[in-house]
Amino acid sequence: MIWLRSLLRRERIRRAALEALAVEGYRAQRLSENEVRVMLGYETRMQVHALLAEHDVDLHYTMEHVRQDIEASDQLHAQRMQEASRAR
Repeated sequence: MIWLRSLLRRERIRRAALEALAVEGYRAQRLSENEVRVMLGYETRMQVHALLAEHDVDLHYTMEHVRQDIEASDQLHAQRMQEASRAR
């Protein structure tokens, strides 16, 4: 079982190194949030946000991002309202 512990330790080291590269790439604005997500195999932006928060890295969130989020929220709200009215 010593070999298994050694293998697991190497995998943790590899993962930590990959995360460190991703965090630093984002911090230096060389990687986008989506590139970090793909690089680390995450499914959601929230996972990236959590990782960045663990490392005290601020999100690169612009007014354009705010506008996009508002638009997406408005579209989702309208869609749900239509679905609710059809269900009645």
